[in-house]
Amino acid sequence: MAILLLIAIIASPTVFADENEVKLSFDGEKGLIYNIEYQRFLYSEGKDEKIAPASLTKIMTAVLGFEYLKDHPDTVVTVDSYTVTKATGTKVGLKQGEEISLEELLYCMTVGSANDAALAIAIAVGKSEAEFVGMMNSKARELGMENTYFANPTGMDNSAMYTTLSDMARLCAYAYKINDYMLMTNTVNHTVPATNLSKARKLKTKNLLVDPNPYTGYHTPEVMGMSFGSTAKAGYCVATTVEKSGLSYVILISGGGYVNDTYTALSDARVLVDHALNDFILSTVLAKDTALSELPVHLGENADGVMTVSADQIQALLPTDHDRSFIRTQCVFSADLLEAPVEAGMMVGTVKVFYKDEYLGSCEIITQRAIAKSTWDSFLYELEQFFLRPTVQTFLKVAAVLLILAVIGAITVNYLRARKQNAAQRQAVKEYLKQDRKRFKEDQREYRRTRKEKRKRRKANFIRIKQNYHKYKLDKENEKRLEVKRQSKASPQSSRPPQAKRNPRPGPQDTPSAPPPTQRPGDQYYRK
Repeated sequence: MAILLLIAIIASPTVFADENEVKLSFDGEKGLIYNIEYQRFLYSEGKDEKIAPASLTKIMTAVLGFEYLKDHPDTVVTVDSYTVTKATGTKVGLKQGEEISLEELLYCMTVGSANDAALAIAIAVGKSEAEFVGMMNSKARELGMENTYFANPTGMDNSAMYTTLSDMARLCAYAYKINDYMLMTNTVNHTVPATNLSKARKLKTKNLLVDPNPYTGYHTPEVMGMSFGSTAKAGYCVATTVEKSGLSYVILISGGGYVNDTYTALSDARVLVDHALNDFILSTVLAKDTALSELPVHLGENADGVMTVSADQIQALLPTDHDRSFIRTQCVFSADLLEAPVEAGMMVGTVKVFYKDEYLGSCEIITQRAIAKSTWDSFLYELEQFFLRPTVQTFLKVAAVLLILAVIGAITVNYLRARKQNAAQRQAVKEYLKQDRKRFKEDQREYRRTRKEKRKRRKANFIRIKQNYHKYKLDKENEKRLEVKRQSKASPQSSRPPQAKRNPRPGPQDTPSAPPPTQRPGDQYYRK
């Protein structure tokens, strides 16, 4: 069993830290980790939800107080009755008419979290609480805290006052650059010198993260400042910073509770501090001179494009087990086409780097090499641009219109001329056809007349032939009768009619004169 357990442990996959694996221990608690140098949220839970700022408000009060102190280093504040009667909550017991330096008031507010000191600072810097609150909100707009509104300088609950952890991260990053403020918030114990109305006051920090007392159990050596406190509406809130390898982080917790003698805001802040220091690594997401894309070049000498590269490297804080396949770049070019000549290192756009759709940073895009301008291509381009000028375009358009009108006119003239010629030809053809029909009709009439005459002549000839044939037959019969009569006279003794004797073949001497070879019996009738 021991061997199997050992094998299971060795074979089990290693689980790397991930920003979503950290969970806050108290219900309703919100928190974040913000990197100041790269302005990136490394962990967030409810960072954009509206919250009551509680003692985190004193960070803004301190920022305005230190900016005023920088210009007025020897300012001494006389506490008025408004400060003494208005202040509630944690106080250091300021008295009316007490004279105290502005610097010591800042110690009272940052180390002792004193509300009467915060109110005295507000009146000293802004001349009144209302004017100072206006200065606080103006500074918030200046820092980009768009979801923040302050109603007082102490952080006591007010229905009109709200902020978000992301806005507070911007305020903490700004306050982190004020060295005196960071030293003051990192102070564990401080003694306020005696004043005209009070003995020396001993202050002890309320921020248990910076208190090295081992009995508290919250001290974390890596942290610096800033604030810790609570209200009924906001719960326990803590803001602190931590540094490692030149990188600075803001840790914020809001809405914490007090459970089993434990301030969950402080214990969870320690978890986030450990997460920020150990579970992120500074990685180069885009190296310098990385080839990005090729841009087309107009009128280039022996080149129609140039390669672009990144001008600088981009580094970002990523989880130690991050997958580089999720890193992507987005190039935004100032122009889609470059005009020659192109210089090496010329800025042509911006490249942005994202990790899982989260913006990491950007740098300029520059050209990798120089490209000279082509003389011949430039000449052709200038010629083209000349013809593209509005005046030249107008002239060409007018000339084109005139040419089109001239062509249309010529076509119209030719069309009318051809139409006239065609009309004359059609008229001539019409006259010719008319004359031809007339001749045809005359020929028809002549043909019918000739045909009628031919029928008449044919009929007359037929009648004449018929008459001549009849006459021919009569003459033949008469010749026969005459022949019979002659024969009867020659032989009267024979009672029967004489038969025709066969004429012997006549001899040459008896042959009568033959008719002309072309004459036939009855031809005389036809000739008539």
